[in-house]
Amino acid sequence: EELPADTMTVSFSTFDPNPFSRQVAVGKAIWAFDAMDPLMETPFRTEADAGWSFFQSQPSEGDNPYYPNGDKPADVPTLLPYEKVKSGMLASKWVVSTSSLSSSSTDPFKKALDSFDENGDHALSYREFTLLTIERFAGKGDSTCTNCLVDSRKKLSALFQYMD
Repeated sequence: EELPADTMTVSFSTFDPNPFSRQVAVGKAIWAFDAMDPLMETPFRTEADAGWSFFQSQPSEGDNPYYPNGDKPADVPTLLPYEKVKSGMLASKWVVSTSSLSSSSTDPFKKALDSFDENGDHALSYREFTLLTIERFAGKGDSTCTNCLVDSRKKLSALFQYMD
């Protein structure tokens, strides 16, 4: 049987990359998700936009492992290139220090880009950056970082505690 072109095969099932075609819940559980969405949209969007703006404001100078010969393309205002991701992650304390990384260590900034750069352009779009932020800090209780959805995570945690 041939799969549609817009699906990816995973060893145990078929994964549809279109988030709007997935059903999160059924029956009465859908009501809970529908009720939570407007409660969380404004604070989440405010924090996500602030984080994006902060990362966008970072310098884009420095070495870029994707373009070792320095032939990188010009910055695109709607994307975060490696240098801005690295500067933003350090300034926001997503990564505490690079001094502890040996030359053989995995570059955490490149790893973040490789993990969330869905189209292979070696930069993050707003959506890719938001997914990185959510994944990086999901379930984390710390608030030492900035631009990491701290307030949204606190509100969501309180909401889930109330629902439990």
